Amino acid sequence: MALSGIAKAARKRLIWLGTSMAVFAALIGLGVAFPGTDGRIASFVPELALDLQGGTQIILTPQLEKGGSVSQEQLQQAVAIIRQRVDGTGVSESQINTQGNNIVVSIPGKPDDNTLKLIQSSAKLQFRPVLTASQSATASVGKAGTSASATPAPLTPTGAPMATSGATPTDGSDLNYVTPAVQAAFENLDCSKQFREPGQVDDPKLAIVTCDKTLTTRYILGPVEVEGANISTASAGTATTSTGASTGQWIVDLAFDATGTANFSSTTKRLFTLGAPRNQFAVTLDGYVLTAPTVQAVITNGRAQISGNFDAKSSKSLADQLKYGSLPLGFNVQSQENISATLGSSQLAGGLLAGAIGLLLVIIYSIFQYRG
Repeated sequence: MALSGIAKAARKRLIWLGTSMAVFAALIGLGVAFPGTDGRIASFVPELALDLQGGTQIILTPQLEKGGSVSQEQLQQAVAIIRQRVDGTGVSESQINTQGNNIVVSIPGKPDDNTLKLIQSSAKLQFRPVLTASQSATASVGKAGTSASATPAPLTPTGAPMATSGATPTDGSDLNYVTPAVQAAFENLDCSKQFREPGQVDDPKLAIVTCDKTLTTRYILGPVEVEGANISTASAGTATTSTGASTGQWIVDLAFDATGTANFSSTTKRLFTLGAPRNQFAVTLDGYVLTAPTVQAVITNGRAQISGNFDAKSSKSLADQLKYGSLPLGFNVQSQENISATLGSSQLAGGLLAGAIGLLLVIIYSIFQYRG
C-alpha cells in the first residue's frame, strides 16, 4: 500500500511537471506566431553569445572640431549611453569597449536595422527652433497626460527670401539668423543628394539648413536651445483621455531633467505665441530632423507628449532615439564588419555532447537506483 501511495505521488508530480512544460512551450509558441508590438519574436532556440556565434563589430571614431580633444570621461560616458542603446533593443551579451580614442561595439549575431541605426546615429541630439520649413508639420507637442491634436497649422510661404534687417538676433526664433547665405543654401538644397559630411559637427550657436530623415522636408533651424543630454526618459504608448480611457493614438512621452525643464519651458513660452512654422521645434540627430512638432501648450513641468502620425513601431523608434540619442561628443563610423566566433562550432558541439552524455548517465543511474 505504501509503495502504491509513493507511485501515485510520483505520477502526480510527473503530470504537473509535464503540464507546466506544455504550458511554457505553448507560451513560447504564441510568441513565435505573434510578434510583440516592438517587433520582437520569441524563439525555441536559445540565443548564443558573441564567443559562440560571432557577430558584427562597429568601430566609432570621435569627430572633434579643429584643435579639440577627447577625454576618457567623455569616452566612458559615451560607452555607457551606447550600452543603454543596445540593451534597450533587447540585444544581450554585447561588448562595448574603448580602444584608444575609439569605441568598439561588438554585437552577437546579425543586429536589426534599428539597433544599427541607434549605434551609428552618434552625434548629439539637439532641440532647435524652426525658422522656416518647406512643408507643414505633421506632429504636435502638448502637456503629458492630455490628448493632443496633430492638426497641421497653415504654413507661411517660404519661396521668397526672408526680409531680415541684419541686426543681432534677440532670441532663437529671430529671423535675423537667416542671412542671405543661409536663405540661398535653403533654396538650393536638394535633400535627395548628400549635403552633410559624415560626422559633421554643427555650431550650436548658429542656424543650420537641413532635411528630415525621410529627405522630403527642408528646414532652416535656429540655434540649439535644449540639449538631448537633458532628457531623463522617453517612452512610447497610447494616449489617454481625462478619464483614463485609451484613445488608441500612439504617442511619445518625454521628460526632462532640471536644466532641460527650465530651457524647454522658456522655449515653449516663446514658440506658443508664434505662427507656423515658427511655432515648431525640431529634434535633430546627426544633423537630420527626427521630428518637428508644433507647440500646442506652454510646458513648464518638464513633461511633454508628442503626437502625430505614429504607429507602434515608429513611436518606439522615436522614443528610443530620444532616450538614447545624446552623446557627449559626435562619432563617425570608421568600419563595420562581421566577426567570427571565438570558440568555434567544434567546441560548441563538444560541450553539447558532453552535457548530453552526463545527462544520460544521470538518467541511467536514477533508473537503477529508484527502479524507474
